[in-house]
Amino acid sequence: MAAQDYLPLYAQIGRHVRSLILNGELLDGEAIPSEPSLMETFQTTRGTVRQAIGELVTEGLVRRVQGKGTFVQFRPMTHSIWNFGGFSDTMRGRGGIPISRVVEHEVIEAGGTPQLRLVRLRGVRIAETESIFSLDTSHLSLELFPGLDTVDFENASLYDTLRAHYGVHPSRTELTLSTVIPDAAMSAVLGETRADPALVTLHGAAFDQHDREIEQIEIVYSSTVQFNISTTLPAARQA
Repeated sequence: MAAQDYLPLYAQIGRHVRSLILNGELLDGEAIPSEPSLMETFQTTRGTVRQAIGELVTEGLVRRVQGKGTFVQFRPMTHSIWNFGGFSDTMRGRGGIPISRVVEHEVIEAGGTPQLRLVRLRGVRIAETESIFSLDTSHLSLELFPGLDTVDFENASLYDTLRAHYGVHPSRTELTLSTVIPDAAMSAVLGETRADPALVTLHGAAFDQHDREIEQIEIVYSSTVQFNISTTLPAARQA
């Protein structure tokens, strides 16, 4: 018997529908499978299906519309390049639980000074599902931030640490947007399944409240991340 079979049936139904949403098979605004359809698929009662849907409503993944059905209310995680901020801050602000997995954590010499080179997979947990969004590489001066190399960044936010322990408040970034063809290792850690995807990358620097450079950054985004870019056109001149 599969491990999932030990779950209550309503939880199995919820996991099934949740997976359809988080995997992109059901998009924001689309109807989820009908109650009769789920009853037939899982050979269960309407009450069990409604209990499962109620859990999804509580999680904020779907909404019921009287007389019409139940619809997805989940938008893929997006970034605005004009409002780039700390990843953990952004995820918490959107109701997700930020995830960091340290890939590399080492002290290197750069320009005659010691630096922390920190490479992390970044993602978010929603309900029981985890999604990885990016591979982030940071370089930070250990002369500026002594002891930073001793911090466990799988369980601590980099920017929270800079604020709390060094009185440094990241305030702005200067970043260049480009694309990269990942090698096999990068594709594997980001979970890319397409052959030779062109991935968006940002690289540049972050600055603190005194306009001092505090971090060199390179971020390679998974192909699942959607970017929103907005522009403002100048008003037409009066004749």
